[in-house]
Order: sequence, then C-alpha cells, then structure tokens
Amino acid sequence: VEDLLFKHCCTGMFCYYNQRMYHNLMYKLAVSCGCKVVLCGQKLAPEFPFPNAAIEAYQIVNWVQSNDVSLGINKKRVVVVGDGSGGALAATVALLHKDNQGKSLLEEHADLQPPLSAQILISPVLQGFSYGENTSINPCTKVSSDKKSRFLSYYLTGDSSLASILGDQEGCGEYPAFWKALIDDAVQAGTPVSQLRRCRGVWNKYAFPLMCDDPVSLPDTLVIGYIEDDSFDDARYYSEWLQHNQVRVKFVRELSGYHGNLLLHGISASAAKALQIVADYVEETIC
Repeated sequence: VEDLLFKHCCTGMFCYYNQRMYHNLMYKLAVSCGCKVVLCGQKLAPEFPFPNAAIEAYQIVNWVQSNDVSLGINKKRVVVVGDGSGGALAATVALLHKDNQGKSLLEEHADLQPPLSAQILISPVLQGFSYGENTSINPCTKVSSDKKSRFLSYYLTGDSSLASILGDQEGCGEYPAFWKALIDDAVQAGTPVSQLRRCRGVWNKYAFPLMCDDPVSLPDTLVIGYIEDDSFDDARYYSEWLQHNQVRVKFVRELSGYHGNLLLHGISASAAKALQIVADYVEETIC
C-alpha cells in the first residue's frame, strides 16, 4: 500500500509502556500492510495527566500531515491505530481531528488537514472501565477494579485522589447493570451519549471516546474485541454507536485473545491473527 501511514498509540493503562516495546510489532505491521509507520511515545500519567497524552498524540498526526512532502507520504492516507488504552488515544485523536479539521491545537492560524483514512482500535478502553457485565472474562487476564480505579485516577488527575470515588459503586444501584442498560438504551434509541456523563463528573469524550455524542463524520473504523477481555463491551458498544451514526464500521468479535496480547505477536496466535485482520482490512477498505 504505497504512501499509507500508520500513527500508533501505545497501551499501558495510560501510565506505562513506551514506544520501544513496540518496535518489532510496528515493523511487522509495516511489512504486512506495505505501509510506513510513525511510532512515537506520549507523555505518561501520573506525571502528565489527561489531556497531555491525547494532545501530544494528536499533534504528532498534525505534524505528519503538515510535513507530508518531506516524509514522502500522502496526507490523505493517514490511519491512527492503538490497542488497549492506546486504542482510547487513537479514538481520541480521531475525534480531535474531526472536531478541529486536522488543525494544530498549538497554533492560532493553523492550516486545515484532510480527514483521516481510518482508525483501527484493538481491544480499546473507551470508557475507563468495562462496566458491562461480561461473564466471559478470563479471570487470569482480568484487571482488578481497585487497580483500574488507581490507574484511571492517575490518568485523570495525576494522583490517586479519585481512586476511591471511581471504585465506589454506591449511588447508582447495581452500577454495572445500570451502565450497560444506559448504553444499550442510548444506542437503541439514538439518545445522546452525553447522558452518560451524569454518572461521573470527570468524563468527557476526549478522555473516554464512548462518551462522544457526535460521532458523525468520524473516519472508517475497524474495531477488534476479544470476548474474554474486560474491555470487550467498550469495543462492542462503540462499534454499535458509530454504526448508528452512519460511520462505516467493521467490528471483529474474537473468541480467543486477551488485553495487550499484541506485544506477544511472536508467540501468540491470537495476536498474529489480529495483525492479519488489520492487514486484510487495509487491503480491502483503504487501498
């Protein structure tokens, strides 16, 4: 695929992992898709809480499109891709790009940029937690609620001050069922997802893209969700919400695989399959 460029966002619950861990994976992606890859780290929480990583990831895409000639790429053929919390950042970049027409957030009179070609989200964390009651979650790979609360608080505030609040389900009845029903109703009836924000005051669509109430005009989207992953509901609900708003979406429901398994692409059959799904999607949809 000539002059197609991927911008990859790293996973790690917004707090750890860096681009060095992804060199081999991105090389394999570049070869399998026949494209160029931009692999850059982003600022990590808690030292750099939201929105630092989101803005940085977006500005990298803006820089790439603004320097298309020197990079030897077509600025109209840029794709953002991420897995796990990196999937959330990739989705945030797509939202920021749509809302700002690709303009730099750091310049007053910045040039408009063409829309992104696609976003590719692999087991994305799009609402901070998976509050849906996914009974298929593999207990060996499930992350504890306490740990997720702590990392999420680091991401939002730079400290652990929100951990106890985020982990407290009182006041919403049976919170997982409440959350699932609310999203189901929103997707079914077309109710603005902004209603979801009444659950927690900290949410907004750039922190967690499942909160987005205006997804129209987002780029073509590939979402891969693992049934045994505790972010599976995020992948499924986001796919349904985008489809409801006339965004072209391919949702791949995988029976095997787990969160963050792409880093084990050399020994994991499910990770190798995910890379093949991405390569096939690029060839079928973007070429």
